[in-house]
Amino acid sequence: MMVKRISATSLEKLLQGDTTESATCVIKIYGNHCNYCHNLKDYYEQIASRYEKVYFYAFNIEDDLLLEERLGFNGIPTILKIVTEPPNATVDILSDPESPNKLTWFQTSDITQFIEEKNET
Repeated sequence: MMVKRISATSLEKLLQGDTTESATCVIKIYGNHCNYCHNLKDYYEQIASRYEKVYFYAFNIEDDLLLEERLGFNGIPTILKIVTEPPNATVDILSDPESPNKLTWFQTSDITQFIEEKNET
């Protein structure tokens, strides 16, 4: 799978479960001025290439500045997993790492484990 940029409108539809089919979506929340976010990009794309049945997106936090407050996460980068079962959606947020990577914040193994929790990939 390739990573696609997702709009605020499309992200909101996923969060609300407003989809036509069941799906697992992983979304990297990033910011234009976040070095961790930019350094994580290539690793995130490599992770996405390993999965056939998971959709990968990137969302710019500047497209919805209230998203952090609404979903209750703490800063960027943040990784969300949304599992849709129309008309519902389950949203999980990857916890901040105990030992952050100095370049990318998240370890790729943490992201992979997070994706595979409660999932059949």
